[in-house]
Amino acid sequence: MEWERWGFSHPTKEFLDNPELQEKNLAKYKQFKKYRSEIIEAALDIENLLNVVLLHFLAGQDYQRHKLLRAFVFDADFCTFMQKRKMLSQIFEIIAVQNNLKIKYCL
Repeated sequence: MEWERWGFSHPTKEFLDNPELQEKNLAKYKQFKKYRSEIIEAALDIENLLNVVLLHFLAGQDYQRHKLLRAFVFDADFCTFMQKRKMLSQIFEIIAVQNNLKIKYCL
């Protein structure tokens, strides 16, 4: 069964008034729809790797702390991918300052 539904956010008046443009976008959506699950899986893998890196910096080899950090911070609803990215960026900045590095990390 295939759902004949697709969505778009913040449509412009031009888009809403132009059925040809809507059809063109629908065709592109259908073309790439088959990759949706692969993209989601890749994003989840990246987030898991980010968790591993953060756990290494924050808990080292202490696996009890790993379990606690995962349970209470990383797996919590409030700890989004963006917040994890910011944490890693701040860790990099601290390391740079401690080692007198003039490197600006781009995360």
